[in-house]
Amino acid sequence: METRIRVRYAETDAQGIAYHSNYLVWFEVARTELFRRAVGESPGDFFRSYGMPVIEASVRYHQPCRYDDELCIGIELSQLRSRSLRFDYSIRRDGDLVSEGHTVHVCVDGGGAPCRIPLELRQALATGEHNGDGSR
Repeated sequence: METRIRVRYAETDAQGIAYHSNYLVWFEVARTELFRRAVGESPGDFFRSYGMPVIEASVRYHQPCRYDDELCIGIELSQLRSRSLRFDYSIRRDGDLVSEGHTVHVCVDGGGAPCRIPLELRQALATGEHNGDGSR
């Protein structure tokens, strides 16, 4: 699955280059869209009962992004387990790879305790167009 964004002025430093932490925010933009497709129009309904905190994150930077660059954020579900999942990301500008990374998430209940990913979400993620290799 892909999501397109433009680098906003507020996301850049004094040299006009996108600040490094924004790449994680852009990963989240793509992840939110993926969840929207998996659980319907409002992923907020799911997240009122469950959480998916990030327990690991990695970003590798290949080229800088600048103000007003149009970016394409690719996301793939690369691992789906009973309580956790992993997403792999790529950010491209005009087809050129500028960054790549991953996040790992664990499902938690309303009290913050780790729990199994609800079956409906597991099925939606495992069968969606954005699905990776579906490893468990």
